[in-house]
Amino acid sequence: MKSVKRYLHRLIYLPVGLMIAIFRLANNAARDFINRRRYPGCDIQAGVILDEHVELACPVKLYDGCVVLNTRIGRYTYIQRLSTVQNAEIGNYCSIGPGVRIGLGQHPLDRFSTSPVFYSQRNCFGVSPPQGQPQVVEYRPVHIGHDVWIGADAMVMDGVTVGNGAVIAAGAIVTRDVLPYAVVGGCPARLIKMRCSEEQQQCLEASGWYGMEPPEAAQVAAKCMGGEAPYRQEGTTP
Repeated sequence: MKSVKRYLHRLIYLPVGLMIAIFRLANNAARDFINRRRYPGCDIQAGVILDEHVELACPVKLYDGCVVLNTRIGRYTYIQRLSTVQNAEIGNYCSIGPGVRIGLGQHPLDRFSTSPVFYSQRNCFGVSPPQGQPQVVEYRPVHIGHDVWIGADAMVMDGVTVGNGAVIAAGAIVTRDVLPYAVVGGCPARLIKMRCSEEQQQCLEASGWYGMEPPEAAQVAAKCMGGEAPYRQEGTTP
């Protein structure tokens, strides 16, 4: 008898469920359309959430399911699927893998509780925190340089600066600044090695290739690494 009633209730509410599902599909489609209209030179896949404070220096590619809030992203940078980035500045030619988390905020450790109910006006319960509590800085900006590679499922904590050319290994948790051209990994992330010599680093930084288009950048930067550029524009001869 109970199962019959349950199925009857489902039948009664089926039209309501269908209307809600159709509304959600339409809302998501509208959001995707607005994203593409707002950034016509970028490749933004379905299900990407962007707030009004996002700046994209196209071309940029954002894969499905990314959430990007209050962030500026440089040219030729991509962010793989299901990554969340907020309160960050990201340079040119960066490669950010799937499931990466950047700048998610922090909780105070010097109080009787770490719950945002007691310090945040924007807590998820809508509860006003007690009066007279000292202000808490919940979010600090993250700065990521040019040509940075961040592996899958890595986390970059609030306030961290990642230098140009750095590599963050998959699954790493970065709690402190990363030197330019350093390769770091682990939890917390530690230095594994440097990508290139000091002379090569100085040459790359002086060349300013990060601000160039790929063909010119490859020609300029390859000289710093002691080799010929493999990159050629389509239709050119060696």
